[in-house]
Formats: sequence, structure tokens, C-alpha cells
Amino acid sequence: MREIYERAAQVLIWLGPSDATSDIATYVLQAGYRFLLRAQPYTTLDATWADVPQPKAGQEFDDQLTAAAFGKMFGKVTKSNVLIPEYPIKAVANLLNRAYWGRCWCWQEFTVAKKIAIVCGEKILEDGDMCIHTFLQTWDSLEEELGRQPHGLDHRHGQ
Repeated sequence: MREIYERAAQVLIWLGPSDATSDIATYVLQAGYRFLLRAQPYTTLDATWADVPQPKAGQEFDDQLTAAAFGKMFGKVTKSNVLIPEYPIKAVANLLNRAYWGRCWCWQEFTVAKKIAIVCGEKILEDGDMCIHTFLQTWDSLEEELGRQPHGLDHRHGQ
């Protein structure tokens, strides 16, 4: 199986049909990754988050609002003239608790595949591996920076 995943141009991961929260979860995971890509040039030692251009509308604005909501979940304060919504952590948790993630071979897919798309219902998370990685890495970074987990939640299985 390892060889199959290594040789594949793209691995599609099927999480099952959509439910009441899966579309929300796929949206915010994708938004977090898009925000990271946009903000990456401003993460050098001499730049601050204030240097990231502030979008006024559209997808970039929604992505930035999603990132602020994620930080808010940890208690990180973001100055804004806009009300920052609650991050839909339960929707993401529902998606990450689907049966697929408990299967032993899923980790092999993630570690050796060149590109992964995650499919849930009719929604496709292109660069799905990077969306999940961004979510987990940002979680760990905020936990380390702020010294706490949000509302006692922990994304690591069995913790």
C-alpha cells in the first residue's frame, strides 16, 4: 500500500457523506490554510501581524475573520472594528472524529502521499493535508504562546 500512495499523483480521502456541520468544518479548515498562505510573507522576525494587509471584504476578509476566531477561542485578543465570531470547534471536532481517522492506514496516506484532497459529501478540501496540518500546528503554537488550551479541549487523540 505504501508504494501505491507514494506513486499516486493525488490521494483522495473520503470521510463520508456530509452532515449538519461538515460543510462548516471544511470551510473553516480551508480558510485557515488560505489565511496562513497570505500571512506567511509577514511572519519574518522584523514583521508583525499588524503588517498583514487588512482586507475590506471578500474571501480574504472571511479567512482573516476565521483566523481571528481561532485565536479568540484560545483567549487571544485581536483588535477589530468587526465582531469576531465564535470558532466552530465542534464542527471541526465532528469532522476529525469520523471513523476514517481511527484507521491505522490513514497515517500512511498522510505521510507518503504527494498531495491529498479530503472529500466529505460534495465538499473537497484541496490540499487537505495542509489544511489539517495548519489547524494542528496553529493549535499547538497558540497553546504554547498563551500557555493554555481553549476551554480544556485538546486535539491530540487520547489526551
